[in-house]
Amino acid sequence: MKRKIIPILYLLITACVDPIKYAVPASDTQLVVDGVITDEAGPYTVRLTRTLPVDAYLQNQVEVTGAMITVRSNAGEVELLKEVSPGVYQTATLQGKVGRIYSLEILVDKKTYRSDGEEMPPPGAIDNLRFEFTPYTKIEGGVQKNADRFNVFLDSKGAPGVSNYLRWRLTGTYKIETFPQLHMIGSLSPTGTTVFVPDPLPCSGPPPAECVCCKCWITDYNAPTVSDDQLISGSRFAGVMIGIVPVTRRTFYDKYYIEAEQMSLTPAAFTYWKLVRAQTDGATSLFQPPLANIKSNVHCISNPEEFVRGFFMAASVTRKSTFITKDDLPYRPAFIDTLTSSCLTAARTATTVKPSFWP
Repeated sequence: MKRKIIPILYLLITACVDPIKYAVPASDTQLVVDGVITDEAGPYTVRLTRTLPVDAYLQNQVEVTGAMITVRSNAGEVELLKEVSPGVYQTATLQGKVGRIYSLEILVDKKTYRSDGEEMPPPGAIDNLRFEFTPYTKIEGGVQKNADRFNVFLDSKGAPGVSNYLRWRLTGTYKIETFPQLHMIGSLSPTGTTVFVPDPLPCSGPPPAECVCCKCWITDYNAPTVSDDQLISGSRFAGVMIGIVPVTRRTFYDKYYIEAEQMSLTPAAFTYWKLVRAQTDGATSLFQPPLANIKSNVHCISNPEEFVRGFFMAASVTRKSTFITKDDLPYRPAFIDTLTSSCLTAARTATTVKPSFWP
C-alpha cells in the first residue's frame, strides 16, 4: 500500500510548480474629482485623477491632464478653469458667495461629466480652540515607546435658523532645522578601507553664503471630522476633538501652529464626508463601508452607468488658530536630531518659504 501512495504524493507535489491563473475581468479606471468653492478669496482648485487597475496598486493615481473644466452659478457666472500643474485646475476671478448654487462641468476623453448643484450654506463660527497635553505610549517592535501628544478641541456654532452640517479639519505647521553642512561622503583610502570625508551640500553655503536648505516649515493634516451626535442645543457644538499634535523633538524644535477650519456643508456633502470618515476610522473593520459605495455628486452624462469618485462642493468657511509652545509642555523636549540632508527631504510638505503667520 505504501508503495502506491508515495508515487501519487510525489505527482501531487511536483504538479504544483506552476501557479494557478484565474480569468479575472479587466478593471476599468475611474475618474476622481476633488473640488470645492468657498466664500473665501480664490483661486479655487479642482483636482482630477484616475484610479488604476487592482494589479497596479503599488503605483500612485494618474493625474488627468488636458481637461476642460467649467464652473457655473445660478447668478449667471461662468468660468473656465486653467490647468496650473498636471491634473490641477484653478479659477482666476470667481468669488464664491453664500446662497448661490454652483455646478461643475468636465469635458475629458470625449466624455462629459456634470455635478449636482451645490448651494453654499451660511457660515457658523468657532468660539474657542483649545488643546490638552496627554501622556501616551505605544508599542513598536515589542518595545514600549513614548508618544505624548496634544489633543485639540473646539467649541463652535452653526448659522442660526438653518440645519447645520459642519466639517472640521485641523492643520498643523512646525519648523525644523537640518545640517547639510555636516554631510559626509565615503571614499576609498590608499589601503582600501572606506573613510568618510566632509562633503557639504551646495545649498548649505558654504560660509559666508547663507544656507538655503537648513530651515523648513512642515505642514500636517488631520483627517476631517464631521458633526454628528455632538450637537448640544441652539446649533452649538461643544468639546469636539478635531485632531492630535504629536510631541517630538521635531514638532517642538521651535513651536507648533494649529489652525481649525470649519466648513458649513450641504446635506449631500455632509453625507459624503461622514462616509469617508467612517471608512477612515473603520479601516481594519470587516463592516467598513466599501469605497465604491460612497456616492459622488458628479455623473458621467455620456455614460450614465459609469461610476465616478470624489465630490464637488460649495462651502462657507470659518477659521481659528493659535500656537502651542514649549511652555505648554510639562518637560523640555529633546534636541532636534542631526539630519545631514536638505530640510526639504524631511517631509513631502516641507518648504523653505516662511509662512505669513510665522513670527
